[in-house]
Amino acid sequence: MLHIKSIKPMFTSIVTTADRFEEDYTENGMILASKGDYKPWQTIISIGDSVRNLKKGDKVMVNLDNYVVRKYDKNSLQNDLDNNKKVRYAFNFVTLDDNNGNPKECFLFNDRDILYSFEGEEKADIIKVPKTKLIIS
Repeated sequence: MLHIKSIKPMFTSIVTTADRFEEDYTENGMILASKGDYKPWQTIISIGDSVRNLKKGDKVMVNLDNYVVRKYDKNSLQNDLDNNKKVRYAFNFVTLDDNNGNPKECFLFNDRDILYSFEGEEKADIIKVPKTKLIIS
């Protein structure tokens, strides 16, 4: 098995964290993302030489829609994407070793996949949605 400790992406490639939501992400009582979904914001680990205006450690918003795999209905046009369900994401991954030598999954993006960088911290209303039981008498 290959153990990568440090990585330098080529040209306009960017390596970011692959952080997931630890709990359901809600806003105003609406579930926006489920536990285990990838966060649309990540932290840059390494960048290629041709990437401008970004640096290691920047927090970035990623356009995850570039990686959506959809299920096309039998009678739909493939270009009619709004009516076809998202099935999964097809991301490019690279596995890096953390400081303890444990493998950690990271994203490999292109600079065009980055919508913007930002400063701030994550302060979201993370609310556990209770499991409900339906009792029929």
